Amino acid sequence: MVHYHLLTLNMENNMEKVVFEHLNNATGFRSILKGIPFSEENLRDVKYYIRKFFKNQKVTIRPRWRGVRKHHPNHNIKSEAERFDIYVYA
Repeated sequence: MVHYHLLTLNMENNMEKVVFEHLNNATGFRSILKGIPFSEENLRDVKYYIRKFFKNQKVTIRPRWRGVRKHHPNHNIKSEAERFDIYVYA
């Protein structure tokens, strides 16, 4: 589990290296990446590298949105997200 800074995710090759490193170390059902600054581009890139790591095998990738809970005290929605975590189930 790792917390990321915006600068880490701005470099595509570094992002691939970080995603692969954490997938290699992950076991079972867990969040492999935490605190990624939310943007559609970051979400798309992380999903791409996860699928590349698993060589397009079927894996379940679930983002969990993080940030201020404006509409309900118990959960976040994508439109309110400031960051996201990625859970991978293989």
